[in-house]
Amino acid sequence: YNDPEGTINSSNICGGNSLKDITSQELIKKFEGYTACPYWDNDSYSIGYGYHFNDENLVKEFKDAGVDQTVIDKIVKEYVPATNKSLGVKDGTQSCGTTLPSITEEQASKLIPKKLERAKKDAITFAGGESVFKSHPEDMQKVLIDMAYNLGLGGLNKFEKMKKALNNKNYPDVA
Repeated sequence: YNDPEGTINSSNICGGNSLKDITSQELIKKFEGYTACPYWDNDSYSIGYGYHFNDENLVKEFKDAGVDQTVIDKIVKEYVPATNKSLGVKDGTQSCGTTLPSITEEQASKLIPKKLERAKKDAITFAGGESVFKSHPEDMQKVLIDMAYNLGLGGLNKFEKMKKALNNKNYPDVA
């Protein structure tokens, strides 16, 4: 999990409401960062603000975001099935040149809400249900959603010690 500024690990976050002035979408943009071209991200290619190409709704969501059909076709043909990590660019790249498919920051922003919806459901499941999830401070909820956005439920479930600390509401250990 990438927290270059130490924001999540600071002692105030996760136990209070210091993220009250930032939405989950803004938090994702801050920590995920925007990459215009495909880049390798754990087990598949991603683009924009961490939109994974293994998402089953990719074509529809790209169309809804206004991504050009030729870009979608190239991504589906060359990047979705790829396991070759050398096709893409370094995470954070903004200039894709003429050969790589790319999306704009505006299009990338339009891809966030659907994935964010799924991430919230995953965070709720990880926490033990909606009432348990809502019993945690707002900061903790946002951090869990952000982590679910990046890792999915399968990735979150690997954080067994964090889940135990969460169940005990031991937020410093969660961080």
